Amino acid sequence: MLVLHKNCGIKDPVLRRRRLYYLIHEALGGTYEELTVLDMEVDDFLKPRIITPLLLNIYWDAQVILDKTEMLQPFLECEEKNCRTQPKEGEGREELLLGTAKAHGKSEVIMSLDPLSDVRYRCRLASEHLTRAEKLLSLGDWAGTVSAAQLWIENFAKAVIALFEVPTWSHDPSNQLHRLVNKLPDDIRDMTRGLAYMAHEVAPEHGRSSYGEPSAGLAPVTSI
Repeated sequence: MLVLHKNCGIKDPVLRRRRLYYLIHEALGGTYEELTVLDMEVDDFLKPRIITPLLLNIYWDAQVILDKTEMLQPFLECEEKNCRTQPKEGEGREELLLGTAKAHGKSEVIMSLDPLSDVRYRCRLASEHLTRAEKLLSLGDWAGTVSAAQLWIENFAKAVIALFEVPTWSHDPSNQLHRLVNKLPDDIRDMTRGLAYMAHEVAPEHGRSSYGEPSAGLAPVTSI
């Protein structure tokens, strides 16, 4: 969950995050207790100077849960439309320009989207998770091994997806990857289908390795 705040007086990130968790519980109840919370100044969100994979994913498919300003939904609808704008004939995707909406009284900000940056980021992330999985396996940390291995496969799949479009936020990118298989060279399509199958199979392990099986009262180590 991304929480936007304005002129927050709590500068210590740990104390600020603790306060945000309290406010979320107070406003929305226990439904959202197990979510990871990210926080950002609202101006950095509405008028970013640098577009990041995180922001682009939020613009693409975020759902507004609570917004007393009533600004976010119109803003996100406009940004989603911009994100789905196709490049003109002859343009590469790296030349696609995204701008914030003038309708909200802001001067237009133009940002350049480079898909290869996201591909490199996902590949690096996948490699780091694989290294971590191997280390945790050697230590006998089974829950940690499963968690890191799942993230390795997920991010490797999303690196392929990022060549063509913005990867989903879901831990299971298999449907999106299957849809893009025919855009790949013939000699790697079967391998990519195999990657999509693996991503689908291990996606549930993200939750199991983090929270176990609450309904059965099992902690992560005993549920894996």
